[in-house]
Amino acid sequence: MKNALLIAALLFTAALPWSAAASIVVVDVMFDVAGGDIGREWVEFKTDTPIADIRTWRFLEGGVRHKIAGEQGAVPAGSIFVLAADIASFRTDNPEYSGLVFDTAMSLSNSGESFSLIDEKGVGVLTHTYVAPPKPVAQKTASEKVVAQKVEPRVLGAKTNELEERSRQVAAAIEAPSPEWAWFSFGFLALVVLAGFSALVFIQLKK
Repeated sequence: MKNALLIAALLFTAALPWSAAASIVVVDVMFDVAGGDIGREWVEFKTDTPIADIRTWRFLEGGVRHKIAGEQGAVPAGSIFVLAADIASFRTDNPEYSGLVFDTAMSLSNSGESFSLIDEKGVGVLTHTYVAPPKPVAQKTASEKVVAQKVEPRVLGAKTNELEERSRQVAAAIEAPSPEWAWFSFGFLALVVLAGFSALVFIQLKK
């Protein structure tokens, strides 16, 4: 919808007659205010020619001509003036500014658009197009940050010592007879002794 209004505004302003007498430029545009835009947007202009009463002019945005209001409307040549969505909010946000400020309706797009100034005769004095600069990549939150694991420093020769210790453990396990092997050995020895004893008895009986 906003794009359609922008295209309509561009087509409308393209068909307007343009004044060659006025020389006005845009100095700054505040279209994206931190904390909220409502009533805090503004456009700063500079004029090289005097404006008898800017309150007879119109601020064209989104295809709508908005009235301009103020305590007095004369703007001297070489002056800088501001059109603000709300004069009180502008003064609060910019206490150092002491120049001319006029009130008008505006709802500037945060992505960019075009607006115009139309004089009392309906002649287009200025059209300005702004484009929002690309925003920086958002930084990761604390929960998204990858916490690097602490790596203990490797000690030279530690791996070799570990292998040697394992080899000693295996060798000790092989050399140390298990209880089951001890009982088997004892049984086998008993059978040998019994067989020898039986053979001696048998020989004695035959004699």
